[in-house]
Amino acid sequence: MPTHEHEITEPVGLCLPDGSLNPAAVGWSRKPLHRANLRGWGRTKRWEYWCVTTPTHLVALTVSDLDFLALNTVYVLEYGPGGREFECSSIVPAGLGVHLPDTVAGAPGSEDVAVGPARPTGGKVRVEIRDENAGTRLRARCPTPDRLPLEAGILVARPERHESLSVVAPWSQQRFQYTSKHTALPAAGRFRISSS
Repeated sequence: MPTHEHEITEPVGLCLPDGSLNPAAVGWSRKPLHRANLRGWGRTKRWEYWCVTTPTHLVALTVSDLDFLALNTVYVLEYGPGGREFECSSIVPAGLGVHLPDTVAGAPGSEDVAVGPARPTGGKVRVEIRDENAGTRLRARCPTPDRLPLEAGILVARPERHESLSVVAPWSQQRFQYTSKHTALPAAGRFRISSS
């Protein structure tokens, strides 16, 4: 199906030096080419959300930076009757210690993301998103609502020639949205809830 939207084929900054939307960034691309060079406090909302599904479980990791706070989350859903469902979330006032790169975290050449204490306790959450040669490495640790230690380690592969979809939707020069969707990627790893 043909589209009349502009396809972006070269790297581009999302914003102009004054923080307004770069007209050259409006459109879509088959891989992440935008650099989210956002400026200004209080108006930027950024997050990384990764969801991995198996025949028996869904595990989702979120790192967000909303300027005035950050919210880091691990969500687990066990399918079937009697399956467990829970979320471990950590609110970080003023987003202290949370830094998201200008590109999609875990993409080739992107900065690593690591938030929360290495050994979280008492409602804290650790999430890591790292670029590796074989793909994107996701790691998470947190205590479950029952105070059992949860650990997840997943490698999301990047098959050669796999296409994603990145889109900039403008509402005005000051209000716009950039999203980058990466679907149907193969993943391998494990998550474990220890009994003690």
